[in-house]
Parts: sequence; C-alpha cells; structure tokens
Amino acid sequence: MAYGPVGYAPTRRRPRARGSLGVTLVGFVLIVVGGAGLPWFGADQLDLHDTSLGGVTTSASAVGVGAFVLVQCVMLVPALLVALAGTLDSTVCRVLYAVLGVLWLIVLTIVEIAAGGVASANGYQLPTAGIGVSVIVGVLLLCWFVGYAFLRGLALRVVSGLLLLFAAGAFTLGAVGLARYSGVLAAGVGLAGFGYLLCAIGSFAGPRYEYY
Repeated sequence: MAYGPVGYAPTRRRPRARGSLGVTLVGFVLIVVGGAGLPWFGADQLDLHDTSLGGVTTSASAVGVGAFVLVQCVMLVPALLVALAGTLDSTVCRVLYAVLGVLWLIVLTIVEIAAGGVASANGYQLPTAGIGVSVIVGVLLLCWFVGYAFLRGLALRVVSGLLLLFAAGAFTLGAVGLARYSGVLAAGVGLAGFGYLLCAIGSFAGPRYEYY
C-alpha cells in the first residue's frame, strides 16, 4: 500500500497572453492609422461630385469627414477594451467596457431629458411613440452593457469577436462606397477595416489557459 499526500487535480484556470495578442495590437494600430487618421489620406481636401444633385461639388469635410474622424477617436477606447477582453479573457477590460457604456448611456439620458425639457418649454409636443422607443432602446443597451460584464471564457471571446467582425464589415463596405470618389481615402477606411478584422481574429483565438 502506498502512502503519501493526496493529489488533487487542478480546478481553476488562469488566462495567459499568447501570439493572438500581437495580432490584436497590430490590428489596433491599423485602426488608429486608417480610421482616426483619415485627414492623412486627404479626406479634408476631397471633393465629392454627385451628378444626381445637378453636378454640385461638396467638400468632404462639409459632409461629415471631420465628424467621422471624431467618432473614430471616441470609439478607439471601447474598441480596444473589447479587443483585449476577448484576446486576453480579461475581467478588467470587460468590466471597464461595461462601466463606460453605462456612463455613456446616463449622459445620453440626461441630454435627452434636457432637450425634451427645452422643447416642451418652447411649446413643442413630444411624441409619445418616440419617448417609448427611447426607453426601450435605453433598457436594451443597459442590459447589453451589464450582460457583457458577466461574459467569460468562450462566450466572451465569441461575442467580442463578432462585434469586431461587424465593425470590419462596416468599414469594408464604407471603403467600397468611397472607392468611386477617392482610392486613397478608400484605402484608409479599408485599412481600418482590416485592423478590425485582425482584432476579431485575435479575439476568436483568445489566450492560452493555465490550470492550477
């Protein structure tokens, strides 16, 4: 009969970074260069010619390139958090993403209430249907952010990867649409789309796990 300490099988696991983290970081750099750096690709000097509007020439900056770049800069933080949450199975990143999302939702609610108050004070009647839609959308977004904070493991990696994959598809479609106006600008948007694709791949791959 053998005597000695009783052996126990490992019951907990700890995520560790692997090569997928490098893929995600490269992808994020491409997002910064391609999405937030659109003026470097000549977006602020581009003229869009739309013959359906009688040949009117409109500056790209006047139709929202500046706003688009601003949105990209704002979205860099949640995009990075989602990418790292999936790639590293990181509790800190998913919780920070959820907290920022809830804070953003609170700010939007305050702004909407203030705008509604100003409209009512000026004699405008707010549509009941519009208020109901806003409430439903707000509740759904709140459930999304809170639910994301509780995702772990494979579920977190898949959900994060799908979010990034959706962003990659949106940027790819945007690049195709812009190709008729400027190949350089389309290249910038496409570069950001490829960056989101790399982040999605890194998220799907995820970390390696150590059991202890």
